[in-house]
Amino acid sequence: MVRLEDAPEFTDACFDDLARKHLRDIIAELEERVSSLQSTIDSLEKDRPHWARGYTSDGVAAQVMMVALNGLWDLLGASNQTEAMGKLRELVGGERIAA
Repeated sequence: MVRLEDAPEFTDACFDDLARKHLRDIIAELEERVSSLQSTIDSLEKDRPHWARGYTSDGVAAQVMMVALNGLWDLLGASNQTEAMGKLRELVGGERIAA
């Protein structure tokens, strides 16, 4: 019968192999988790309005959108969306403009 004390190099090698296998399993599990989280992020990003995509939050996207709209409204001499749409219709000769 072989005792553990009689074969320390054998046990060290076994423990090293077990440790490597355990680390590979942990890494594989973490990679799978990262992939799953990335899929979740991608799905959530697709559910956001198109104008909010790429921004860190809907709030930041909304602020950027409002700054852009205010710039357009200033160019048109309008103070709100309804007034801006009316001025755009005047500019294009009353053609239908999708709201």
